Amino acid sequence: MAFNAEEALGYLRRAHEGQRLAHAYLVTGPESADKVGFAEKFVALLRGEAPRPLADLGGRGVTQIQPESKSRVIRVEQIRTLEHSLYMTSAERWKIGVVHDADRMNPQATNAFLKTLEEPPARTVLLLLTALPERLLDTVLSRCIRVPLRAQDAGLPPHEQAAVEALGRYAQCGGHGVSSALRLVGEFSDLLRAIKEEEADRLGKLQKEEAKAIKQSSDADDWLKRRDEFYKAATEAAYQRRRDAMLGILLGWIGDAVRQRYGSPNLDFPQAAAGSAAFAEGKESPDLLRRIAAVEDLHRNLQTTVREPLALEVAFIEAFA
Repeated sequence: MAFNAEEALGYLRRAHEGQRLAHAYLVTGPESADKVGFAEKFVALLRGEAPRPLADLGGRGVTQIQPESKSRVIRVEQIRTLEHSLYMTSAERWKIGVVHDADRMNPQATNAFLKTLEEPPARTVLLLLTALPERLLDTVLSRCIRVPLRAQDAGLPPHEQAAVEALGRYAQCGGHGVSSALRLVGEFSDLLRAIKEEEADRLGKLQKEEAKAIKQSSDADDWLKRRDEFYKAATEAAYQRRRDAMLGILLGWIGDAVRQRYGSPNLDFPQAAAGSAAFAEGKESPDLLRRIAAVEDLHRNLQTTVREPLALEVAFIEAFA
């Protein structure tokens, strides 16, 4: 069952007041669920102060890590830094670690993090934020209390909102054969292409501004060459992050179909309930779960060297035909 942010915060507040806080929470939900905003409110609750951006709390008992580099992974060195910070902070106040996109930990980082989960320092709370908890090992999942957040009723980013609307049109068309799946993957691919162009344009403008500021420097050519590689990697990483969010839309929407199959009122996308209900109609649970697995396989495949268009087409036929 997914909660809105205030419901989930109330649950944690009661646990805090009753001295029943766990040492690790897995905060899940699509990007529009504002997991970071929820983390900021929870940190403020523990510290007894007004919510502040996590970035303003570095060195004050709050340590956060997130994916780095073109491959967008969390490396073991980052986990070591987090561990060091937790052990060096005074036990007189809460020590809080926030892991953004926790599903992006590489195997070495995951193994190191398991040790922290098993034996955390006193007065430590770890927050793992992810839209794709299924990518985490069971050994990590079993050591965390899940806090599933619903998407906000309004405020989905434009391309994600467009994806929800495309799914609704697909669901209402009636026939869900290969041709319908291919039409849907065509719309989804167009959205991904627009996202990639948007990120390239955004970061390209930043690169031009930097180049203009540095062009008088004696080592400008060398610097610009290095920064060109940086911005290429940054553009690809930003695109992958937003592509992951789009895949989260697919998982959440099909998940809503499963929840409606069982009559649950707690949907990730309540504003799109008619479409996911139409999709669920006539399908048994194993079939719906198989379709979720197809999207999960797509996410894994896109982390390899597979061609994106081919991977999308195969997955959409599996999930939506």
